[in-house]
Amino acid sequence: MIRVGDFYISKKVVLDETVRAIAAVSGDINPVHLDDAYAQNTIFGGRIAHGLFCLNEISMILGNYLPGPGSILLSQEFKYIKPVFIGDKIETKVIVDKIIEDKDIYILNTICFNQNGQIVLSGTSKIMRKNKRMKLSDFMNVIDGVLINDGEFETLEYCTAYCEKGFLTFLEDLKYLNKINGNVKCIITTKNAVDKLPEYIQGIVVAEEPKKCFVELHNYLANNNAYCNPQFKTIIGENCNISPLACIAEENVVIGNNVYIAPFTVIKENVSIGNNCNIYENCVIGGKSFNFVKTKDGRMIGMADLGRVVIEDNVDICSFCHVAGCPLPTDVTKLEENVKLDAMVHIGHGTKIGERTEIPAGAQIAGNCIIGKDVWIGVNATIANRLHIEDKGRVSLGAVVTKNVEAGQTVTGNFAVDHSRFIKELKIANSNAYQ
Repeated sequence: MIRVGDFYISKKVVLDETVRAIAAVSGDINPVHLDDAYAQNTIFGGRIAHGLFCLNEISMILGNYLPGPGSILLSQEFKYIKPVFIGDKIETKVIVDKIIEDKDIYILNTICFNQNGQIVLSGTSKIMRKNKRMKLSDFMNVIDGVLINDGEFETLEYCTAYCEKGFLTFLEDLKYLNKINGNVKCIITTKNAVDKLPEYIQGIVVAEEPKKCFVELHNYLANNNAYCNPQFKTIIGENCNISPLACIAEENVVIGNNVYIAPFTVIKENVSIGNNCNIYENCVIGGKSFNFVKTKDGRMIGMADLGRVVIEDNVDICSFCHVAGCPLPTDVTKLEENVKLDAMVHIGHGTKIGERTEIPAGAQIAGNCIIGKDVWIGVNATIANRLHIEDKGRVSLGAVVTKNVEAGQTVTGNFAVDHSRFIKELKIANSNAYQ
């Protein structure tokens, strides 16, 4: 599942043999590319690579990684800013800038830097890549139900989730009926819900256990390239200090510049770490999410983790923390810039932590929470799943939060209430105890 903001980076040294191979294939044998003596007397003062060197790297990324196989180039615009010399180390970055969903078109920014961080080429590429839509009827051997209407979908998501793609979901509890996202194209549901579904839902399957069917289909699709996020070799930036005792997945990890990763820390697949981050000993980033469904026959079925963890710039994560991955390809666990986690903090799957939020030791944040900017969550506090803590909210030490926290509000206690109310009730209770 490709989103705006996704990127891929390649790094390649400009070798003499590469330049000569480009000359042989292209027919461009200009001596400024091939003859040292000639090139020294030009304005460049030395041999330079063909413009095709950078274009080839961009083409390699577009065709293999982002958007990937099946991409068709519609147009490109480039501006050559600085010459590329033999021996330069060129970093090529392709970033998804815009997606035109109904036409399967991607607009990508393409930038090449030299080893000094100078931009040598900047441009855009317009790509068409037909998204592989899946047909509901093709999976009835996986889904234990009855097909009522056929339909097509691109991914799976929960029925109330925001998703840009047309997706398949499930519905067991009718209280969510009026909250179904408008991009739901197919649904697995119970018999009593069929007549109540929105008209825009195309594909319908009736099942006794819709959630079980949903999870089993998700696990089945975990090996389907049309469903999963793009695969790529792990990318590690400049000036990183990564302990040889750390464990970094060989695929689907992006680590920025000036990152420190301490011994015995594990970075799982589908993790992106920004610049200037510090991750200390014995942390697990992208660890297994806690997602299970209990079936009527007593089984417990877990979900494969296909979502992402995004850690932005200047984040510090102290020892023994766990930042969970996500099951669905469209899900993201996110720590924004300058988030600070003390030791032994758990961040559940799909939770998003806003800028400059501080979370001291032992706090437990359940899944799918939205934590705002400049929030303080105290020592050993517990936040229940799917809650919102607005900007500058404060959670006192040891509090158990079961309701949303308003902007600037402080909550205290088990179960947590407004701090002033907690103190008032505590004084009354203490006063009554001595009467």
